[in-house]
Amino acid sequence: MIEDDLSLRNCNLKGKLTRVVPFSRHHRDSDSYLSWLNDPDVIKGLNLPNYHGGVERSTLQEYADQMAALQSVVFLAVHDITDDAFIGTVKAGQVSLHAQTADIGIMIGQRDRWGRGLGGDAVSVLSTHLFDTARLRKLTAGAMASNPAVISVFQKLGFQQEGRLRQQDLHDGRLYDHLLFGVFAEELRPLHA
Repeated sequence: MIEDDLSLRNCNLKGKLTRVVPFSRHHRDSDSYLSWLNDPDVIKGLNLPNYHGGVERSTLQEYADQMAALQSVVFLAVHDITDDAFIGTVKAGQVSLHAQTADIGIMIGQRDRWGRGLGGDAVSVLSTHLFDTARLRKLTAGAMASNPAVISVFQKLGFQQEGRLRQQDLHDGRLYDHLLFGVFAEELRPLHA
């Protein structure tokens, strides 16, 4: 439970490549956000079976509004620092100040920005913020085994594989393992320290 720590939600974080800001109605209602979550190449690694075959704007708006209302979630928008374009989202879910943990998720939806290190930069600045501001002791993350880009992001940051859920995720009629990662504050290797 985040309780009343607004510094976690109302942050404006700047990395070397990205700017991470609170997810707003502007982001929620953007055509880009809708197009990303209707793009099979974007959602194939996100394990969002309900979005396969398309998703309506109202469904995304409802999801974003739910994320904003949850006390245990920090939902943020990722902007490319070069032109301030909205390119994706990063989230800390299941935030517990009591247990001092959170679970990280990343989506770079703008496909022409893939492979530039933007996802890693966004996860790096959010992770650093959670460890420094909220004094969390551990962050976790998950990734489909078929998503090497996301796995690489977490490994570069010092996340260690802690588990494997065999044949957990179904996509395009195929089953994939789901990998579980974790990192303690002292293990984090920020990309641009």
